[in-house]
Amino acid sequence: MTTEEMVKKYKPKNKLEKEVLEIIEDKAADYEDISDWFNSLFEIGVSGMVSQLVSYSDTLDFTKRHSTDINNLLSEKLEETGIETPKELFSKWDTRDNLCLNTKNLNLLALFAFEDISLKIVRSLNFEDGEI
Repeated sequence: MTTEEMVKKYKPKNKLEKEVLEIIEDKAADYEDISDWFNSLFEIGVSGMVSQLVSYSDTLDFTKRHSTDINNLLSEKLEETGIETPKELFSKWDTRDNLCLNTKNLNLLALFAFEDISLKIVRSLNFEDGEI
């Protein structure tokens, strides 16, 4: 599947998903098959593949810009997994900052949101066997 096919097929449900899709479209443009880009993302990680989310200032801006959508995504994930607190979900969660006012937790939430939305996109695309 090409990047163009992915963009036509996946319909973002909110501004967070729209921005993640736009970043993926930009970053994966040179990949012949979008599944190769997603495989690299899940192997290397967001901060190794997405230059828009490398520095703390970038991840903080991203999290603040999409705070409502990220909070909803986090709530869904906690409910889906039966986990009660972010500390149980994130090994690096700073329990002294449960309101997410400081850099460390805001950064974790940005990376979590990008990866989780990417996974939702992958699942919605119904890749052929052997892909992703």
